[in-house]
Amino acid sequence: MKKFFEKAMSCLSNERGEGAFLDVVIIAVVVVVIGCLLMTLMKQLYSGTVFPKFKAYIESLFGYADSYAAGVGSGVTIN
Repeated sequence: MKKFFEKAMSCLSNERGEGAFLDVVIIAVVVVVIGCLLMTLMKQLYSGTVFPKFKAYIESLFGYADSYAAGVGSGVTIN
């Protein structure tokens, strides 16, 4: 029994930093949280600034504002 307690005390007093499983879990959680934050930021950035400008550019490039497709389902009549 004395050897068991000596071995247990040896393991508990070990300060070599070999908690590999916990380290990997913490790093994975941090990476997932940072990834989610970056994805949310990019979505807000692109949906608010880039995509509306891009849509307006494409519509002006192909003239969709004056075409029949612009009035489908919206109640707009074409003269």
